[in-house]
Amino acid sequence: MLIPVAAVVVVSSAVQSATGFGFSIVAVPFLAVLIGVREGVVVNLVLSMIANAAVTARVRKHCSLPLVRTMAFGSIFGLVPGMLVLHNADVRILKTAISVLITFVAVILLTGARLRLRQRRATSVATGVASGFLAGSVGLGGPPLTVYLAGLDLSKVRYRATMSTYFTVLNVVLVPAQVVVSGSFHLVLWSLLLLPAVAVGGWLGERIFDRLGESVFLRAVTLVVLAAGLGGLLGTGF
Repeated sequence: MLIPVAAVVVVSSAVQSATGFGFSIVAVPFLAVLIGVREGVVVNLVLSMIANAAVTARVRKHCSLPLVRTMAFGSIFGLVPGMLVLHNADVRILKTAISVLITFVAVILLTGARLRLRQRRATSVATGVASGFLAGSVGLGGPPLTVYLAGLDLSKVRYRATMSTYFTVLNVVLVPAQVVVSGSFHLVLWSLLLLPAVAVGGWLGERIFDRLGESVFLRAVTLVVLAAGLGGLLGTGF
């Protein structure tokens, strides 16, 4: 079982390294089948945190720290309500609605349409709130940032660095909280066996990133978002 799980982790880590996010989008559906839904969520959280931190360590000097701080501040106000929804409400309905919206936005972005946004504190905070809520409730915190950062027209280097740094900060809160709530501390230790797969995937993702042009990079990121939307719909039986 360890080998197929390791293969999933390699691909997930490569996507994460190349785009700055996406580990969970790739990993969760496959881990749920291979080791179970609850176990897959915990393993994914631990490894995605490590993959994020590894990318951030390499690219942090390129990130927009003021933007990261403002969005991270907003995420605090979305994270707690999101986790409450996860453990107390019918997440299937919420996930279906969110997945439909994410898929719609991704298709619009793939047509070449672009929002032109200015970096404002209120917009950055709102983006963080939306991302924190979705991360805490359905594990899809990336799409709000994708739309916002694409609208700011950041370079691919700054985009990836800002995205990765934000999620590293978010995971410092989210991952320990979810592990404590689930009580699956033994899975944290089991996850450490997969660290070599994270490293291999990170190396591959870095090679891919170096070969992507600006427009191709943005299209690749949008495809990851589309995969999140479609994966969410399939996961709810839509």
